[in-house]
Amino acid sequence: MEYSIIKETGDQVEACGTSLKGEILATYDELVQTFGEPRKDGPEDKITREWNVKFLNNEVATIYDWKDDDCLEGIYRWHIGGFNNSVVADVQHEYRSKMKEIKEKATKEYEASTETVKEKDIHYFYLKLENSQMLIAYRDATYNKLQPTWHWALSLTASERTLIDELPGNLMVTPSKEGESFGCNRLHQIRTNIRKDVLKEYEVEAEFTYEIEHDFGVAGDRTLYGEEGCMLEVEAKNKDDAGAKAEDLLLDEYEIKDVTITNIDLIS
Repeated sequence: MEYSIIKETGDQVEACGTSLKGEILATYDELVQTFGEPRKDGPEDKITREWNVKFLNNEVATIYDWKDDDCLEGIYRWHIGGFNNSVVADVQHEYRSKMKEIKEKATKEYEASTETVKEKDIHYFYLKLENSQMLIAYRDATYNKLQPTWHWALSLTASERTLIDELPGNLMVTPSKEGESFGCNRLHQIRTNIRKDVLKEYEVEAEFTYEIEHDFGVAGDRTLYGEEGCMLEVEAKNKDDAGAKAEDLLLDEYEIKDVTITNIDLIS
């Protein structure tokens, strides 16, 4: 199938009269990398981000959110508008091409940076998806160091990370050096090792106020107020992240208000 390439983007691209033709799964940042900065605050408060794109074949596409304030968080299902259905394939092809370009550049930069580090031993791990191998992780071991450090591949896009997180853990993983899998030949083992290196356990003490609506029968409804403290165990990258995560967990309870973190201790 032949695809058209981008001619121009921006508000100068006339898109009046376009309608919904398809969708694309991507993060906001990935679309910015592909199509540039969007127009913000669209018509009727139904659109908060929108790209107008014109291709060399003069077809016009729009990419936008719809009645949703969460489009900036993680993977989002963006709408693709146009005059013809063909723009869906063009938009998706442009996105895939840009993500491939970014991924290849990141891989080359990382490999170049490790070539001069003689004291380190890098082992890559690949996941077989359909008929191809995807680089998903690497093990960074300094000589005489008992515990290696595990990382997700720097070239993974947010979409690929989400995909890997959702895949069954029993999928086979192939190391770059035969016979040196370091006990890792399944996806769940890679996840576990990376999690140990990236996340630590913290004990977080917090104080909070609460507000509870209670039905007292014939006496009617009343609101009860109070103050309490609690201790939570959370996994996080550092103390700041641990405090923020604990606060979010408490605020998810609808009765709890005004959380104050009083102490954070590293468990492991």
